[in-house]
Amino acid sequence: MQSNAERKRGIAAVVTIALLALATAVMTALFVAARSAEAQANEDYRTLAETTYRKSYYALLYNMDGLSTATDKLTVSSGKALSQEYLADITSYSTAAAENMAAFTPEESGEGKIMKFINQTGDFAKYLDD
Repeated sequence: MQSNAERKRGIAAVVTIALLALATAVMTALFVAARSAEAQANEDYRTLAETTYRKSYYALLYNMDGLSTATDKLTVSSGKALSQEYLADITSYSTAAAENMAAFTPEESGEGKIMKFINQTGDFAKYLDD
């Protein structure tokens, strides 16, 4: 037969092991929840970045097309007022395109040279317009 003290010690050991198991389960659940929240935050960030890049990309395409069209129209324009209007359009489109390019890092595929060209085109059109 077990003595009363041994029985109490056995119960205390079982309770301690149960509490440790419960604490481990709670910590594991908290860890999994934190990892899940972190993964969701990373996915949200990726989605936001992708949306920003897409928006900037399509806006850049629109502004570069407008820049090209205004430049083509400038080469065939005959009047001074019309030329100034196209020069103002070129300045506007180049400014907007430069803002769109700012969403991309300059190291990516020679974008620094593209940005330089856009800025120089806009500056030259502004100079001619003044």
